[in-house]
Amino acid sequence: MAGRLRHAIRASSLWTVVPPFPQWESLLVDDLWGSVLITDSPLLRMQVTRLACGGFVLAYTLNHCICDAYGACILIKAISEFCLNPTQVAPSLLSAWGRQALHPRSPPTISFPHHEYDVTSSSPHDPEDPTAAYNETDFKSLAQTSVFLSQADISSLKNQTYSQKSPAFHAIAGCLWRARTRTLMSPQSTTRLLFPIDTRFRSTPSLPEGYYGSAVVFACAIANAGELVDSPLQYASNLISQVKKVVTENEYRASMLDFIEMNRRRELVADGGFAVSDMSKLRFVDLDFGWGKGVYGGPGRAGTGLVPRMVTSVIGHKNEEGVEGVLALVSLPAEYVGKFRKEVRKEIDCGNSYAKHISAL
Repeated sequence: MAGRLRHAIRASSLWTVVPPFPQWESLLVDDLWGSVLITDSPLLRMQVTRLACGGFVLAYTLNHCICDAYGACILIKAISEFCLNPTQVAPSLLSAWGRQALHPRSPPTISFPHHEYDVTSSSPHDPEDPTAAYNETDFKSLAQTSVFLSQADISSLKNQTYSQKSPAFHAIAGCLWRARTRTLMSPQSTTRLLFPIDTRFRSTPSLPEGYYGSAVVFACAIANAGELVDSPLQYASNLISQVKKVVTENEYRASMLDFIEMNRRRELVADGGFAVSDMSKLRFVDLDFGWGKGVYGGPGRAGTGLVPRMVTSVIGHKNEEGVEGVLALVSLPAEYVGKFRKEVRKEIDCGNSYAKHISAL
């Protein structure tokens, strides 16, 4: 665990208000990219950088072995409460560990297929060796970009799922999945969309209130790349809905824990894999440390997991014009960034065309 306070610097020389932040290394000195290893990776690294305008940047990494995004939000919310009221004795939500609810069963019973995990051992990173070295160059050679989707854009995407009542995430993730597949993959290949589901309030045995450890399971939708991009967005949305329904069944978490127990440590499948993490409900940006709400709250970068460029985060965001929506943080080879952004825009425009056609009938 480490902390650091840096002297004032000028915000105008750093960034706009969304990633990529050009001087990220100034905001988290000696950053270990991702903090995802079991060993040789800090549990918590935090740095506060004062800005010449009077504001500040709070940057941190947390080891995913210790907590997930919800757990990180519990910690940062507690810090904000103590900043607002230094005499406060305890945070409003007490943190809890209580991992005994996540022990495998005896005997272990795998009751669901777990396509989200790689059991082939074909990964370049040995899943049996938690101290294996990961190539930082692979990550830092990638370009960072962010794509803003307004509420109007999201409505346009949902038009193509033929149900405005379906979760927005299904349409957003389907759009990003199809755009990325068109950008990077051949039609003959198999593509997989993974997305985490928080089981805190879904599965039994229940976890204690304030549990900050990792409580997610991963859903995995599988499709032929050609069929995915040639079909309407509704096809991708339906695949997402189907696997989400399975993963949210009560016994799925227990089955996943038993799978890991029987297969030892396994990585999420990387071959054709793309992960979208929905953090839009956590609202880090709304936390107040005494200076009011933030202008940005969320991951500083994308693609920081064990497999570079695999993970995209989606956060709630208000752009500089005050328009509400979500921001998708994406990591890709630089030569593909422009194409990816165009593919996302095509997905949105397709929904707008559909809405105009319906209104003309």
